[in-house]
Amino acid sequence: MLALHTILNSTGIGPEGFAYISNDGNFTGGSAPSAAQLSFYNQHGFYVTNGLYILRPEVLESNFYAFRVTGDSKYLDRAAAAVKSFNQFLATPNGFAGLNDVTNPNRGLIDDTESFWFAEVLKYLYLTFDDPNHIHLDRYVFNTEAHPFEAPPPKPKYGSGGILPPKSGFEAKSVGAPLPAISPNAKVGPAASNTGDI
Repeated sequence: MLALHTILNSTGIGPEGFAYISNDGNFTGGSAPSAAQLSFYNQHGFYVTNGLYILRPEVLESNFYAFRVTGDSKYLDRAAAAVKSFNQFLATPNGFAGLNDVTNPNRGLIDDTESFWFAEVLKYLYLTFDDPNHIHLDRYVFNTEAHPFEAPPPKPKYGSGGILPPKSGFEAKSVGAPLPAISPNAKVGPAASNTGDI
């Protein structure tokens, strides 16, 4: 979608993966960034680790909720920019397809259209531009595929007010058991050893 809400590459579409460099010089992108990635990072504050765009909806979903909650027109502008980029870079004679590299559209399209393009991306774009009272967030909730469901009325009280005890037969078995290593990336530091002891 829109790379970190701003057009920061040649298509205006965000990459599948990106990373940052922290103040201490460590980075989040796996192996050390290349010279080209560092140059991009110095310009934009992040660098691309995977240039694919497979039509994911999450940024436009967040944009929709941000617009509905704040009413700030910048979210309408971002949605309009997404539509413009999609029409310019993703359109095919028969629909829309993902990009092999958002930083270089000449690398071509992915010969595939994910179902969530229709179920979520287009729906969240539509809802962003739709009358907020049509599917009002005080009356509807969305499932993971952006299908609206009428929300039940609020209850006078939720839960029992206390912590439920474990069901009979439950036995904690993790004390002393090894847990996964933390930060096995040599650039971030040595892996920490955890025993799971409380």
